[in-house]
Amino acid sequence: MLPESHLQVEPHSEPRVRRRDILRSLASRSTTRVMSELSKLYYPPDHDQESNITPRSQELHRTDTDDINNVINSPQDTITPHCMLYPTYATQIETEEGTRWKMDIGGWVYAMPSPGRMERLLLAVGRTYGGLMVNSAEDNHFVSLLNQFRCQTIRNIDVNIRLGKAIESMGKLVHEHEQRKAEEGEAEEAGTSMMLSSGPSGRFQDTWMLNPVDCENSIEKKLLQLEAIFDGVNIPNRGLVDLIDSEGISVISDIDDTIKITGVLDGRDAILRNTFFKKAQEVPGMSKVYQTWADQGIHIHYVSNSPWQVYPALREFFEQVKFPQGSMHLRVINTQDIIRGKPMQHKLDVIPRIIQDFPKRKFILIGDSGEHDPEIYQEIYRQFPDQIIKVFIRDVSSELAIHADNNKDTSSSERMYNIIRKFISQEHSTLKRTNTSQTAMDAITNTEVPKSQQVAMDPSVPQATRLELFKERMEQAASDMKEGAFTVFKSSTQLITDPVVTEEFLVASSTSLSI
Repeated sequence: MLPESHLQVEPHSEPRVRRRDILRSLASRSTTRVMSELSKLYYPPDHDQESNITPRSQELHRTDTDDINNVINSPQDTITPHCMLYPTYATQIETEEGTRWKMDIGGWVYAMPSPGRMERLLLAVGRTYGGLMVNSAEDNHFVSLLNQFRCQTIRNIDVNIRLGKAIESMGKLVHEHEQRKAEEGEAEEAGTSMMLSSGPSGRFQDTWMLNPVDCENSIEKKLLQLEAIFDGVNIPNRGLVDLIDSEGISVISDIDDTIKITGVLDGRDAILRNTFFKKAQEVPGMSKVYQTWADQGIHIHYVSNSPWQVYPALREFFEQVKFPQGSMHLRVINTQDIIRGKPMQHKLDVIPRIIQDFPKRKFILIGDSGEHDPEIYQEIYRQFPDQIIKVFIRDVSSELAIHADNNKDTSSSERMYNIIRKFISQEHSTLKRTNTSQTAMDAITNTEVPKSQQVAMDPSVPQATRLELFKERMEQAASDMKEGAFTVFKSSTQLITDPVVTEEFLVASSTSLSI
């Protein structure tokens, strides 16, 4: 037996702590502190955490109101009112008074939230989860988008919509810098305007029959600028109207995973990160395709299930990657007009209305396989077989079917999403406001993936079977269409080189039609 002295262990140095582990530990402690602050607001110390509790938020004094003066003149907070004019289009119709430009005018009156403790906590949560550096491009994007979901609707006020300066378009790119050029002059036809009320929902919708004489220059340049003026706002809020001829070719395009990478099939984690914590990324080559078509005079209608809260971020994305200007058709999310569990219905309502407004125009429909675009476009084709010349579906499914075994744990992202969502809901409850922002967040992440697509991503189903299910789904969607009218694509170049589209463009130019 060895002496006791031989059993003594010589002291040794502590193992080296890696820098990565230090950073992880710091991030974990920061998250814990943020969660602790959130819990204080959600669950006061003397109450059961499972009970329905109104959070303590004494620093927030803003309240809902039906009077804009109460909002603007509130001594407790600084409110900046805005009016979002939805980008729209106009079509020529014949009336008893003669030819008129018919346009549907819509918008939303709201106030952006002021800085405060609520905002600081929300930003801390988001930055911790998203790993954002303060004042980085991604951080500024997150702050801006988050505040759009926290904004306050302003109800029952009159909004004066008037014509602004004409802007050069002719199907080319027209964005904010062109709009700013027009701001130097006064309204072109000062006497041409209409008065609308924001109503009980804070939104307005009406049809404007515009005399071509009142907007002569704008008609020639194919793009009309509108200005919204209301009490308390000296600088007009601006929107655009695409003036479209009765004959030619138009594109109706989805946005998420068709021209912008969203990752709908990758789950809520991907949607949350790609929407809130990353600057939007283009599906490779799609802006070049749309620019090429715009140079030939086509008009574009962007139709998406996303709520209008994301429009400012989409507008910035379109400007950065140079997508052509066009009408925008997003979802109105409020307590009186909401499509719960049926996002595909939005497109089934909007797209036929666009096509019916242009009975002599031909249309190209572009979407992706992630949700119901193939089935929606199949139904649209059945209704308008003589006007739909092509359906393009971007394949976002086959790769996921191949790699469906690589499931990811999204529990942390689900928890973070639920915290942000609940926090916004509690803020609206504290301020005694109707909560539409929580529902708007749901509209982004609660997608409607077809059952066949869900099976095609099920790792328990053999890979060959998953791919066969995707193929069968695409064949079913194309079953009612004539040969060559339906194409599943992975590369954007397939749209430019497609023989059906090329032939239609040649026919349109040879017959001197305005594409």
